[in-house]
Amino acid sequence: MNNVSLVGRLAGDPGLRYTEGGTALAGFVLAVDRPYTDENGEKEVEFIKIVAFGKVGEACAKYLSKGRRVGVGGSLRTARWQGEDGRSRQRVEVVARMVEFLDGKHRYEQNANEENEGSESNG
Repeated sequence: MNNVSLVGRLAGDPGLRYTEGGTALAGFVLAVDRPYTDENGEKEVEFIKIVAFGKVGEACAKYLSKGRRVGVGGSLRTARWQGEDGRSRQRVEVVARMVEFLDGKHRYEQNANEENEGSESNG
């Protein structure tokens, strides 16, 4: 089972692009507070890459911006690509099936027929 649930704030505005097949792909970084503090009493924060395909991705790009609070439900995957320097790169990211806008009343979910198209999330 590969399920992830996160609540956090966008660390920056989402980017939107389209796969070669024409599917919308939005990407953003979610800042998620950890339940721990560092030695100075500051909250620890994880910055997690999120990708959303199809209508979910389009809604994220249209309505979300830096600082907005969202809930994300999805799965982990490892994205792999060639860097400009020719070296292989990889990162773990969350593929969002559902994004709930917690500052408002919108919730966007991906239909089963809108599943993502492989490793289209480089960069």
